[in-house]
Amino acid sequence: MIKQKNELIIIPQYFFPTYGGLQNFTYRLYRSLKKFYNGDITFIVPGPEEGRETVKQKLDGGIKIIRIGGKRKTFWKKATKLSKNLNIRKILIIGLEYETLIDDQLNLIKELSNFGKEIFLRIATSKDFFDVIYGREARLKKISNVKKIIAINPEIKKEINGCNKYNISCRYIPNLLDLQRFANDSQKKGLVFQKRLGVKEKEFIALWTGRLDPIKHLEDLIDIWNRSKIKGTLFIVGIDCYLGKKYLKKIKKLVENKNIQNIRFIGPFNEKDMPMIYKIADIFLFTSYREGFCNSILEACCSGMHIICYDVPGTRIVLKYYDPKYFTLIKLGNKKKFINKLRERYFIWQNNKKNEKPSLSSIKKYLSPETIATQYYETLFGKENE
Repeated sequence: MIKQKNELIIIPQYFFPTYGGLQNFTYRLYRSLKKFYNGDITFIVPGPEEGRETVKQKLDGGIKIIRIGGKRKTFWKKATKLSKNLNIRKILIIGLEYETLIDDQLNLIKELSNFGKEIFLRIATSKDFFDVIYGREARLKKISNVKKIIAINPEIKKEINGCNKYNISCRYIPNLLDLQRFANDSQKKGLVFQKRLGVKEKEFIALWTGRLDPIKHLEDLIDIWNRSKIKGTLFIVGIDCYLGKKYLKKIKKLVENKNIQNIRFIGPFNEKDMPMIYKIADIFLFTSYREGFCNSILEACCSGMHIICYDVPGTRIVLKYYDPKYFTLIKLGNKKKFINKLRERYFIWQNNKKNEKPSLSSIKKYLSPETIATQYYETLFGKENE
């Protein structure tokens, strides 16, 4: 394989405190791309509002980060001007904005496309697209100049292709995760974490992990757990992220008002510690009402867990690659069936009935970092030269 010298700008939607302002996905994408890509990647990221106006830094070899501080409402206009001044043609935008900021973001897409830049737009859920774009002619026209939309589940692609009068090219590429990290960590390390978190010997542990956001609908999970009357503990492990603090207060208050004693809120954890969290749990529960491509479910799969979750596109597409003996998809909102399946798994656990380890062959084949990074490389730069 001959490495090509290509350069790329990536503009994520949010500022994250990790990796100099990069969210985990963009950092993982960079790390995976670098295996067969020798061009520099420049990230233009929104900085904290109290930060300096523009901060430039370098991380990890060819990664360059330009962090634009100041008010959020000025970010996309500044990013447009900055992108024009950089002699880099290809730009990957991660996610669509909401409310008033969407127009500034779409103006960036239109202006930079007219300036000769090639714009690629990654969309996480169809709701992101249709709530702010579809049916609004002026906005849809602005997005018509994108080189390609990258949809992270096939149902998003289907909806976009079915409703897009401008025939924008769209490709399905799943989320990217370092799968080996979750499969390799030893049980011994898991026991260390078990002690650290105060988990009792032979205690049944149910687990939820993810971003603390209202669309995750933890209200359902709390109600399901409370009504199941299981003798065990539910761990809710969240990361400190967009909308997190406000929603965390709300669900903690709900638990307090219901006087539920066997739910624990843990976190935030570093990403490197997450495999150990999965190791100490007996079952993974998830009640999100909307997902693009659910990393939490994929992590639970790679950890060999039993999974019960609501049947939505972003959970269904992940479990398509998993061993069917190890998961149950529940119709959205059917808490009664969810409770019954949870009690059933608890009974099996009580009687020490254990299945063999689930097969991960499909996950390794179709969802490996190398596979996903190759698809991004092909989309952004064309087929690799052999």
